Amino acid sequence: MAVYLPMGYMIGGYTVFVPRAWVQPVDMPVEEAMRASLFAWMRTANAGTPTMHPPSS
Repeated sequence: MAVYLPMGYMIGGYTVFVPRAWVQPVDMPVEEAMRASLFAWMRTANAGTPTMHPPSS
């Protein structure tokens, strides 16, 4: 099954192919799902989450 994973700002994303058993259908319109993912991304970015740094050598 093809699953679309949007990237930041909803400009692009990736399509991955996974077994159907890995997918759980949800009863939600596409517009609502995209809105929820955008707001979750914005909330995470503004929540003061730590920035990842590369490991020290």
